[in-house]
Amino acid sequence: MKILTRENTILSIMGLTFGFVFVDRLSINFLMPFITQEFHITNAQIGFLSSALSVSWAISAYFLSHFCTRFGRRTEVLVACVVLFSIFTLLSSIAASFMLLVIIRILMGIAEGPVLPIAQSILLEESSDKRRGFNMGFVQNVSSNLFGSVLGPIVLIFVAEHYGWRHAFLVVGLPGLIVAFLIYKYVKLQPHSPVIKEKKTEAVPFSLKRVFQNKNVVLSGILSCLMVAWMFSQLTFIPVYLTKIQGYSGYQMGSVMSVLGASAVISGLFVPMLSDMFGRARVFRVFTLIAILCPLSVLYLAGNQTYMMISLFFFYFGLGSIPIVMSIVPSESVPRQHVVGTLGFVMAVTELLGGFSGPAISGVLADMYGLNAPFYFAAGVAGIACLGSFLLLETSPKFKKRVGEDMHQPATTQTLGR
Repeated sequence: MKILTRENTILSIMGLTFGFVFVDRLSINFLMPFITQEFHITNAQIGFLSSALSVSWAISAYFLSHFCTRFGRRTEVLVACVVLFSIFTLLSSIAASFMLLVIIRILMGIAEGPVLPIAQSILLEESSDKRRGFNMGFVQNVSSNLFGSVLGPIVLIFVAEHYGWRHAFLVVGLPGLIVAFLIYKYVKLQPHSPVIKEKKTEAVPFSLKRVFQNKNVVLSGILSCLMVAWMFSQLTFIPVYLTKIQGYSGYQMGSVMSVLGASAVISGLFVPMLSDMFGRARVFRVFTLIAILCPLSVLYLAGNQTYMMISLFFFYFGLGSIPIVMSIVPSESVPRQHVVGTLGFVMAVTELLGGFSGPAISGVLADMYGLNAPFYFAAGVAGIACLGSFLLLETSPKFKKRVGEDMHQPATTQTLGR
């Protein structure tokens, strides 16, 4: 079997790209115990710091993805975004106040927002049907968590403890510039070959009205919001909870976060692959049910680090369900020329209602009721997502079920552009 195929090359580069996006995004969570010592911020401010990035991420995800849908230029936009978010990460190292750090994170979110929709649209073109779920899950979960959640906490906490948290941001920002060069050098999208004209498909432009008419896309956005709120509520407050309430050292906390990262890497391969085999809706339902137990493990097993880490490893498999509703189902529910815009819309809604509201609500609850509250909140939203999954319509090519009027229109990539 040939390994160095075009499909695998594109997969590797897109994986590196979103991997370093996630390192940049999660770095603030791992470094928060060190940052709070200097800036003395509240739990609500911790949640706001994460939420502010989510808002700017959401806005740019929609508008820049819509720009790519209309005008193309995907590779150029992607390279520019990777360069910019790397620069803003480097600038985080010189933030002199909490508000300056917030501003830098907002600018970083603007640069990072369209990266995943563009990367997933490129993968959709370059992937074979039997590997579509695997490839999209690999980029969104495996590479992101291998770099962001496994290697990230180990390297960043080591640097922060020995050299200070500001130096840790320098370590995070530099690799992104290398990734930008790889995209520029090797991601050359092929000209689209002529396709059989389908007037109905070609004539219909992308619009928000059509997105809202597609019930499966709307439901996917809602479920994605819930599961992203589940994820960020935990990632934002596990480091603070373990160090402040349970008395964990920085090294112990980093070990726990690395276990979550290892679980995310494996589930990112395993869960989307299962959705290729058994269907998107059924697999999503099972793993959101498992996700309910993850935040409860932090609360009830933190007294025994070994038991907690084992439980978290398995229950955090719920993370593997997120690409199903954030990328795979929406991309299979619309004509291919609308995929970038649709994924940008889903990403924007997810970031606004999940990425912003999740940490913000958790921070307020933590100040009102204590640091246990964010974990009960996370368990609750996972339970709601599990119930909502019964309304999700199947989109896997293997099962051949119709999803709305757009589902099985002939796919065309003419309007996607470079």
